[in-house]
Amino acid sequence: PAYVSMDNLIYSTEPSSIETSSQLAISAELLQNYPNPFNPETSIKYQLNNSANVNISVYSATGSKVWEMGKINQTKGFHSIKFNGSKFNSGTYFYAIEINGKMIQTKKMMLIK
Repeated sequence: PAYVSMDNLIYSTEPSSIETSSQLAISAELLQNYPNPFNPETSIKYQLNNSANVNISVYSATGSKVWEMGKINQTKGFHSIKFNGSKFNSGTYFYAIEINGKMIQTKKMMLIK
């Protein structure tokens, strides 16, 4: 598996699953953004195998959170959001998916102006 380190925390870039408090398995797959590299906008897509509370966050290369979608209750299936980087500097960023409050996957993207 591939791993990304941010602020001494290790996040797997491979699909994974978690368990909710009701012990139901919720799984999701975070897909690579497109286009990548991008300027100024890119699409972040993901798939949910069950309904869940989802949050997508974007982090700088130093691990600081620079943007977040906000928690949204979403249904099973494929979803896509647009990220606009026009207010950010060129560079490497990481985006992460949280399912029911637990970060499960992170991927890298490049903003080039």
